[in-house]
Amino acid sequence: MSTKKDIFGIVLGILFTFSGMPKLVGVQAAIDNFNKWGLGDNWRYIVGLTELVLGLLMFVPAVKKYSAFGYFCIMVGAAMTHITVKEYSLLIMPVIFGSVTFYYLMNQDVVKFN
Repeated sequence: MSTKKDIFGIVLGILFTFSGMPKLVGVQAAIDNFNKWGLGDNWRYIVGLTELVLGLLMFVPAVKKYSAFGYFCIMVGAAMTHITVKEYSLLIMPVIFGSVTFYYLMNQDVVKFN
């Protein structure tokens, strides 16, 4: 029987994987955003591939906490991008995903405040 942590990790893995897909397959909104931010196609592919790989690694028990940490770092970068280009209304998604991922990391004994 799976624990709540396991189920939460699976849900995060699915979220991470699907968040990378639009960037990799070239959804027009993703292309437009990365161009608007001055990052271009190379960064779009790098971020998309990284999100996809980190999402898939969430299904590998030995490395899922490292995968979650990597995704948390991507969300910090996404938040910083939105702040830099003054797109404050778009900040909500990386803040939510980053917070949920941070919560997961706290429950994996990766982040400790003792």
